[in-house]
Amino acid sequence: MSGQKLLNLVIVVLLLAIAFVSCKDDNPTEANYETVLVGNWNLNKIRWEGQSEKGSYDRNQLDSLGTIWTITFKSDKTVELTTNYCCALTDYSGSWSATKYELTLKLKASNSNEVKTEVYQFVVENSKLIINWQSTSGTLYYGEFLKQ
Repeated sequence: MSGQKLLNLVIVVLLLAIAFVSCKDDNPTEANYETVLVGNWNLNKIRWEGQSEKGSYDRNQLDSLGTIWTITFKSDKTVELTTNYCCALTDYSGSWSATKYELTLKLKASNSNEVKTEVYQFVVENSKLIINWQSTSGTLYYGEFLKQ
């Protein structure tokens, strides 16, 4: 009879173990983008692909062109951005939010009251932030930023 009790105990333990394993969350926790993005980021590379042309600039080429594009994401969901990528050197401030692959910036230039919203697709790999966006002409842009 003690052999039967031992067998029953082993079966109960195995069933409990199986129950606990099968109850494990099937949806692994997604990366916490609010934590990953916080910090100072500096443009390191940019590339583009249009209907008639494509190209890229690395850090040295960006430096020789005098290109500046820095982004500071703060933990309180505010953002500061400085760039001369498309126009004259401008400082922006505003707010940011992120979902799984989408980064939204609501920015106001220091010399304007207009708030503009920019939405990028993004991914963070190690200390690299890669964003992409499409211009109104259809050209796709990819920017790689390094965390400072």
